[in-house]
Amino acid sequence: MTRRELGALASASALPAADPPPNILLMLSDDHSAPFLGCYGTDIKTPNIDRFAAEGMRFERAFTAAPQCVPSRAAIMTGRSPVAVRMGRFSSPLPPDIKTLPEHLRAAGYFTGI
Repeated sequence: MTRRELGALASASALPAADPPPNILLMLSDDHSAPFLGCYGTDIKTPNIDRFAAEGMRFERAFTAAPQCVPSRAAIMTGRSPVAVRMGRFSSPLPPDIKTLPEHLRAAGYFTGI
């Protein structure tokens, strides 16, 4: 190894390590809306969700891709409209050519689970 290569190697090892990728938590509650969560001002007790809201972020405006849970979940998991992923009200499963968020995350080195 040449002196130049050794110098480059030594300076590269002195660089700070890259920050680890952030953890991602996607929490989905079917057939559940803001009026039924304590963190949005109701008397209903939802202590775990309220703690997430207190320690993370809350959303004051939200929209859904579809009024039914199956196409809405398909939109969340793919980032595409239910029509674009060929997902109707009771369609299941997603077509095999459609990649989902967990698949993209695994390809990027994340461990995913349900």
